[in-house]
Amino acid sequence: MHDHKRRRIILKDLVQEVIISPWADSDTVKEIELWTNHRGLGTPRDSQHRHSLGMTLTEYRDYHHIKQEPRPPEEVATERALQQFYDELMKLTAERVRWLYRQRWQRCRFEGDGLPSTLDMQYLQVALRVLKDLK
Repeated sequence: MHDHKRRRIILKDLVQEVIISPWADSDTVKEIELWTNHRGLGTPRDSQHRHSLGMTLTEYRDYHHIKQEPRPPEEVATERALQQFYDELMKLTAERVRWLYRQRWQRCRFEGDGLPSTLDMQYLQVALRVLKDLK
């Protein structure tokens, strides 16, 4: 096999167990359980610290003086910007549009309080419309 060629790995052979973070919320836990069951990785187990009397994530941040930056004010995309985004996505393959959609979705999930901004939702909606039109 060439050095520059990507090799496929079988995740099931590498993963021994999945441990859920003590600070994972209930939606994340359900998503982890669905993902591991779908991939055949077995049932995830809770961290040994999950149900102990440890600090919550908010308490941990307060204790260590970790401040979250406030969310910027909500922005809304113009119709022209959304149409331009749509036109650019239509030039791509469906696989690439799906990849871009997942990237934006992951960014929405891991930023701030986990709620996507209005701007992100507009762009996600356009990406879904492109995927529908590409079929």
